[in-house]
Amino acid sequence: MVMVLPEGIPTLEPMETKNLTHPNYVFGSHLLEDKVVFCTTDPRLRGPGTNHIMILISLDLPITKSSNLAMCIW
Repeated sequence: MVMVLPEGIPTLEPMETKNLTHPNYVFGSHLLEDKVVFCTTDPRLRGPGTNHIMILISLDLPITKSSNLAMCIW
């Protein structure tokens, strides 16, 4: 397992103290490590009354097109 969210990126802002902290870590398999385009947070996306900051991750995963399409008849 490897850390995907870079060290020091805040994931929590308690409503009482407003101190940005990073108690939440994002781990992934070493097989996916090179597929991570970015992993970060955006405090602007928090819902009302929440103190955890949403973690945003983008992966570069291949999508293969199947040539065998199943036909569904109702």
